[in-house]
Amino acid sequence: MNILCSIAKIKSLSPGLIAKISASDSQNEIHLNIADALNEYSQKKAIETYLNDSGLWEKFLQDLKNKKQELVTTAQMLMSIRQYEKYISVGFKLSMPAVESFLSRDNYEMARLVIKNDVIGREISPKAEMLIKGNTQLSKILLELS
Repeated sequence: MNILCSIAKIKSLSPGLIAKISASDSQNEIHLNIADALNEYSQKKAIETYLNDSGLWEKFLQDLKNKKQELVTTAQMLMSIRQYEKYISVGFKLSMPAVESFLSRDNYEMARLVIKNDVIGREISPKAEMLIKGNTQLSKILLELS
């Protein structure tokens, strides 16, 4: 079994598959789990080879990065005041779409925090600038905090 685990690690099988093989009770179950692991590995390698050969791997990674950024922005937009205070206390900044989202709401307590921590001293988007200039409450907050 140790030899099998060594081979599995060399072939870059997932830790979950290695654990599944190691936890097999019977010889038959071991063979089935090895077959599943090798099948998954071969599918993974076939996809990687196709993507590398066709130049799509970089595009796939870029799309993945973009999706991650979208998820982060969405999560930022859903933050409460308490969550936002913790978020900024460790040095994070909101994405500009999240800043715009908070400025477009009628929650002036949150808008004050966003202006203080994510607008002042930072280049903002034309949309965020328009939201502040077009709202007297936000304009007053910006003037007060500047």
